[in-house]
Amino acid sequence: MPAAWRSRAARFASSNAASAGARKIFRAPRARSLARSGTTKISDLLDYRAFENIDVLQASGVGGGSLVYFNVHIRTPPEIFEDPRWPKGVKRDILNPFYDKARDMLEARQLTPPADLAVPQRTEAFIAAAQNAGRKPELMEICVYTGPEKKIAQGIVQDGCVYCGNCMLGCHVHAKNTLDLNYIPLAEQNGAEVFPLHQVEKIEPIEPVETNGYRVHFRRFDLEKAETQPLTLDGNRFDRRARPEPESQPGSVVGRKVIISAGSLGSTENSAALRDLHRTLTKLSPALGKSFPATAIFFWPGRSKRIAKSTPAPVPASPRPSTPRPQTTES
Repeated sequence: MPAAWRSRAARFASSNAASAGARKIFRAPRARSLARSGTTKISDLLDYRAFENIDVLQASGVGGGSLVYFNVHIRTPPEIFEDPRWPKGVKRDILNPFYDKARDMLEARQLTPPADLAVPQRTEAFIAAAQNAGRKPELMEICVYTGPEKKIAQGIVQDGCVYCGNCMLGCHVHAKNTLDLNYIPLAEQNGAEVFPLHQVEKIEPIEPVETNGYRVHFRRFDLEKAETQPLTLDGNRFDRRARPEPESQPGSVVGRKVIISAGSLGSTENSAALRDLHRTLTKLSPALGKSFPATAIFFWPGRSKRIAKSTPAPVPASPRPSTPRPQTTES
């Protein structure tokens, strides 16, 4: 792989769940590597999580769910926000301007086929089936580029979609407008710093918090060193039994303000650990982890008759020890 792409791959790698059972709180490093040759190397890009009433496939990389979701930009129906469990100030009309901003940044459009390709046959078949059923089909807006090769505003080269269908496995031609092609490099151009392969272990306040902020403790992993190690019994390059992991080094940073933004599962797990395990943020709400909506892209049946629905129904937030069964994927 060319050095420039190897460097970019190393930068846009991230973390994943490390420990098991009820203590499955912190996140250990996993990475995505991309090559312009048309091949894609993936090191645990997908993270499979099992809960009491729902199982989840989520992304593990800088860019989050955008790395593996199926590109669809769809707005939550207004009636969903009428559920009393939503805060009163969260309404569809209030969110519309932000939906617009995200649509513009992600270039969400209805499919315009690439110059040398037609509309996929499966798409035509779906449209015909809907029409035969008396329905009016409509192409959804998708965050996929289908034009010729171009250099986007952040200085990254982007190729058009080739209909390979690898959206969930990491788009190797960069046709999918994932966050590492837009929001993240734009943030870096404005002073943000991205630290992949860092596992946050603890956040503690520095009194007085109003002026001193918080100290974030982490472990920094060496991916190149880890990739030279033999796989463990569970197929992981990082030995979960080793504490601390030999391929990591401790460190910390201080921030006057700290925002936990690790997705619906990661944020909940980290916050619960800070409140209940480390007890550094004991004033966090008791409602933490009680429920969240399953914003799933698709569902498939497993051995259980309980199939998750894409509604804001309460979902317990503690992993269960029993054998996982596939039910849903979530971006």
